[in-house]
Amino acid sequence: MSRKTRIGKFGFVNNFLPYYRLEQNGVAVVEASPKRLAGLLERGEVDFAPVPSFYYLKNKEKLRSYEFCVASTERVLSVVVVSERAGRLERGAGLEGEWRNGCVAATNQT
Repeated sequence: MSRKTRIGKFGFVNNFLPYYRLEQNGVAVVEASPKRLAGLLERGEVDFAPVPSFYYLKNKEKLRSYEFCVASTERVLSVVVVSERAGRLERGAGLEGEWRNGCVAATNQT
C-alpha cells in the first residue's frame, strides 16, 4: 500500500486553490506556520513545505533543490506556481507520487 504525499501549507487565503487541487488529487495537506513546517519537514512528517528562507539557507546541503526560479525587483510575500503539465512529486527513499495538473507553492516569508 502506498503512502499519500504530504505537503505543508500556511494559511493565506490567496493559496487556497492550488492546495484544494492537490487535496482533490490525493495529496494530504498539513497546515501550520512556516517555522513549524520547517520542523515537520526536517522530521519527515511532510514531504514538501514552504519554509523560511533562513531555514533553507542554513540547511540547503541536505534539502533537494529544483530547477525553477522566481524573481522580483520589489518585496514579495508569497508566490504560487501552478503547472498544467503532468509531472512527479518525488519523496525520499525512492518513494514517488504522481500527479496530473500539479500545483506547487513557494514562499520567501520568514
